Amino acid sequence: MNSKSWQVFDGKIRSLKRHQQLSDLALTNANKLAKKHIGKKKNIATALGGKLHTHSQLNVPNTTTDIGREFITSRNKLNEQVIVELYRIFSDYLFNIIKEIEHKQPKRMLSLLSNKKDREIAYDKIIALGEYDALIDEMARRVFRSLENKRSTKDMLNSLIKTTNISISTTLINDALLFFEIRHLIIHNNCKADEKFINMLNKDIIKVRKVNDKISLNYRTTNKGLNTVFKLCKTLDDQLVGKGLVNAIVSP
Repeated sequence: MNSKSWQVFDGKIRSLKRHQQLSDLALTNANKLAKKHIGKKKNIATALGGKLHTHSQLNVPNTTTDIGREFITSRNKLNEQVIVELYRIFSDYLFNIIKEIEHKQPKRMLSLLSNKKDREIAYDKIIALGEYDALIDEMARRVFRSLENKRSTKDMLNSLIKTTNISISTTLINDALLFFEIRHLIIHNNCKADEKFINMLNKDIIKVRKVNDKISLNYRTTNKGLNTVFKLCKTLDDQLVGKGLVNAIVSP
């Protein structure tokens, strides 16, 4: 028994995992094929059965050094993309679950609105919205925006947990926050670890390269991130359903 928001989240995570796994296997096999043709093909494009007029950026010498560099770069970009997309899916889930709570218990989320202006809707705005469901959706957007304004995913989660009176393991939250912080560093610090990240670092999950302070992202790491955030949202959803704060839908 899950919420509607969970079913949407679950579908998006499964889709992202398929993309991650397909891309990982494709890169592995392409890497093997390129190495097989070292000394036989002049560039990576032709070594992989492509043509330069359609894949001109692969006009890279098909040598051991260039193959290694190009495939490492592609894998890094893939893993960064997965982490960034994971946060977007998580954020979408939070927004959707807030809408569900608003529709069932609209007063529950009132304390999360950060200022008086957000608590009031002008007469002409109400008329423009036209119906009760649209009005509730507008309130959900305001609640979510107030949470986003905290500028901290940890504060967002803690506020939601406190308001809904649920309980989630601190360890699980911290493990998920580790990957959300990586997403922040990918976007704002070229995937380099800063002091904050080093201090929160769990060496069993994430490693940082000593040479350049870059966070080491690989298939195992991103897969761990997917599974950790999945578990966090599943725990959150189960408790919200259990407390009757959102409607339960039987999973197909």
